[in-house]
Amino acid sequence: MDEENNEPSISINDLNLSLQVIDICSERGAFKGAELTDIGILRDKLYAFIEANKPDEDEDESETLDEEVSGDAGREETPQEDGIPCCEG
Repeated sequence: MDEENNEPSISINDLNLSLQVIDICSERGAFKGAELTDIGILRDKLYAFIEANKPDEDEDESETLDEEVSGDAGREETPQEDGIPCCEG
Protein backbone atom coordinates (compact mmCIF):
# COMPACT_ATOMS: atom_id res chain seq x y z
CA MET A 1 0.00 0.00 0.00
CA ASP A 2 1.46 3.37 -1.05
CA GLU A 3 1.41 6.22 1.42
CA GLU A 4 0.27 9.58 0.11
CA ASN A 5 2.91 12.26 -0.11
CA ASN A 6 1.52 15.04 2.08
CA GLU A 7 4.54 17.32 1.74
CA PRO A 8 3.69 20.82 0.56
CA SER A 9 4.69 21.46 -3.03
CA ILE A 10 4.50 24.20 -5.59
CA SER A 11 4.56 23.88 -9.37
CA ILE A 12 5.45 26.18 -12.24
CA ASN A 13 1.72 26.55 -12.87
CA ASP A 14 1.26 27.77 -9.28
CA LEU A 15 4.02 30.33 -9.77
CA ASN A 16 2.50 31.42 -13.08
CA LEU A 17 -0.84 31.89 -11.33
CA SER A 18 0.88 34.05 -8.70
CA LEU A 19 2.36 36.16 -11.46
CA GLN A 20 -1.10 36.63 -12.97
CA VAL A 21 -2.52 37.63 -9.57
CA ILE A 22 0.17 40.31 -9.22
CA ASP A 23 -0.63 41.64 -12.70
CA ILE A 24 -4.40 41.73 -12.04
CA CYS A 25 -3.98 43.42 -8.66
CA SER A 26 -1.62 45.96 -10.17
CA GLU A 27 -4.09 46.76 -12.97
CA ARG A 28 -6.87 47.23 -10.43
CA GLY A 29 -4.80 49.54 -8.23
CA ALA A 30 -4.61 47.20 -5.24
CA PHE A 31 -1.06 48.24 -4.31
CA LYS A 32 0.04 51.49 -2.72
CA GLY A 33 2.78 53.45 -4.45
CA ALA A 34 5.34 52.63 -1.77
CA GLU A 35 4.67 48.90 -2.29
CA LEU A 36 5.15 48.91 -6.05
CA THR A 37 8.95 48.55 -5.98
CA ASP A 38 8.87 45.40 -3.85
CA ILE A 39 5.94 43.95 -5.82
CA GLY A 40 7.78 44.67 -9.07
CA ILE A 41 10.95 42.96 -7.82
CA LEU A 42 8.95 39.90 -6.77
CA ARG A 43 7.13 39.83 -10.11
CA ASP A 44 10.41 40.01 -12.04
CA LYS A 45 11.88 37.15 -9.98
CA LEU A 46 8.78 35.00 -10.54
CA TYR A 47 8.83 35.71 -14.27
CA ALA A 48 12.54 34.88 -14.58
CA PHE A 49 12.11 31.63 -12.64
CA ILE A 50 9.09 30.57 -14.71
CA GLU A 51 10.89 31.28 -17.99
CA ALA A 52 14.00 29.39 -16.86
CA ASN A 53 12.01 26.34 -15.74
CA LYS A 54 9.12 26.04 -18.18
CA PRO A 55 8.93 22.93 -20.37
CA ASP A 56 10.81 23.11 -23.64
CA GLU A 57 8.23 24.03 -26.32
CA ASP A 58 10.51 22.84 -29.16
CA GLU A 59 10.23 19.24 -27.94
CA ASP A 60 6.42 19.45 -27.78
CA GLU A 61 6.24 20.89 -31.30
CA SER A 62 8.60 18.27 -32.76
CA GLU A 63 6.49 15.45 -31.28
CA THR A 64 3.38 16.96 -32.88
CA LEU A 65 5.15 17.27 -36.23
CA ASP A 66 6.32 13.64 -36.04
CA GLU A 67 2.72 12.49 -35.55
CA GLU A 68 1.50 14.56 -38.50
CA VAL A 69 4.29 13.39 -40.81
CA SER A 70 3.63 9.72 -40.03
CA GLY A 71 0.70 9.85 -42.45
CA ASP A 72 -1.96 8.72 -40.01
CA ALA A 73 -3.09 12.16 -38.92
CA GLY A 74 -6.63 13.04 -39.93
CA ARG A 75 -7.56 9.63 -41.31
CA GLU A 76 -10.46 7.61 -40.05
CA GLU A 77 -10.38 3.86 -39.92
CA THR A 78 -13.45 2.13 -41.26
CA PRO A 79 -13.92 -1.62 -41.41
CA GLN A 80 -14.23 -3.23 -44.80
CA GLU A 81 -16.49 -6.16 -45.56
CA ASP A 82 -13.81 -8.64 -44.51
CA GLY A 83 -13.43 -6.91 -41.10
CA ILE A 84 -9.95 -5.51 -41.80
CA PRO A 85 -9.69 -1.78 -41.03
CA CYS A 86 -8.94 0.49 -43.94
CA CYS A 87 -8.02 4.12 -44.02
CA GLU A 88 -10.13 6.68 -45.82
CA GLY A 89 -8.96 10.15 -46.34
